[in-house]
Amino acid sequence: MRPLKPNTFLQPRENLEEVIPAEGPGQIGKEEREAIESVLADGTLTMGPFVKKFEEDFEDFLGVKYAFAVNTCTSAMDIAAKLIGIRAGDEVVLPSISFVATGLPVRTLGAKAIFVDIDPETFNMSPEDLEGKLTPRTKAIFVVHEDGHPVDMDPIMEIARPRDIKVVEDCAHAIGVKYKGRPAGTIGDFGCFSFHAKKMVTTLGEGGMLTTNSDEYGAQVGVMRTFGWAEVPPCKNEISGEMEAADNISINGYAGCSYPMTDVQAAVGSVQLRRFPDTVATHRRIAAAYDEALAGIDGFAPPVVKDYAENNYFRYRASFDPDAAGVDRYELSRRCVEKGVCCGIQFVRPLYTFRHWREVGHNWGECPVLEREANRTFYLPVYAGMEERHVRRVIDTLKASIRELRGK
Repeated sequence: MRPLKPNTFLQPRENLEEVIPAEGPGQIGKEEREAIESVLADGTLTMGPFVKKFEEDFEDFLGVKYAFAVNTCTSAMDIAAKLIGIRAGDEVVLPSISFVATGLPVRTLGAKAIFVDIDPETFNMSPEDLEGKLTPRTKAIFVVHEDGHPVDMDPIMEIARPRDIKVVEDCAHAIGVKYKGRPAGTIGDFGCFSFHAKKMVTTLGEGGMLTTNSDEYGAQVGVMRTFGWAEVPPCKNEISGEMEAADNISINGYAGCSYPMTDVQAAVGSVQLRRFPDTVATHRRIAAAYDEALAGIDGFAPPVVKDYAENNYFRYRASFDPDAAGVDRYELSRRCVEKGVCCGIQFVRPLYTFRHWREVGHNWGECPVLEREANRTFYLPVYAGMEERHVRRVIDTLKASIRELRGK
């Protein structure tokens, strides 16, 4: 058994004119290179002043009390799960569609996952299905703002709060997204953000942020993130005979971990955050062009945006009706890929069908709405480096591929 080749979904920059990837590489320019040089001149390199500045920048950006930089979004979720106190015997509600990372802390901590079906229009967690899946053992709810469209958070919080169930927002797709005017990542108990290479803000390929408005959790995250190292009442070192006032501590029975972000990553992150308004504007322009084009193609419809939502269009998930379109989704995707446009099939496999969940009893059939709707999607490429000619090529390729398949 060999691991998958890493980053098969990203194309090197020199190939972008030949192949339009489903998700493009992050935009790195002169300002990022200058920021890297500043870190090298400073010499601190990790968990230093540039990390602190990036955290402060992010707090200002979101309007959140605490932001802690970490090495990945998965690490942020792991810290959140441990601070909540999730352990074997607890139940944790998970979305039925997401990347495998969303559920990994639940699996590794030995808790039982309960999967919730989707709202068929947004593919986000259905509050109606959620309520019927809670039990006295439910410890937390993990939600994902799928494809950059926010979850309907108010009913979820209304369900969770009276039961003292904690809510973790997976915002890997949702930086800059707002729900009824409130930024994603500030509504639940924790927000977890990704700065992976394909995200709208990247910190040189990997990186994450954990946010919270809780003073209690805010005091604990930094300790948990950095080996569990904290100032505690002095105790005697039996070797030196001296009294020492710092030690490794555990929180909720979990030892500390080491999930640091480097200063080089953080310096780049601050630049990327300043550029974010331009990045999201580009994504929205591309989405608007696709909306207009799909209006003239039978079987396709643009993504639904609810009246409570602002969508950053991290991904563009069109609705697809194969009967009305007159083509098979998989054949259409393959035809577009052959022409150098990677689109169509992307991330519609239910989370509970991955092997590590099947090993503990989960399988197909748990969330029928998702399983019905999964084959009625068609993704089109969106990333900040796309120019008008790239967008036009995607649209022309899609239309040409449909004509060819209908004429077979």
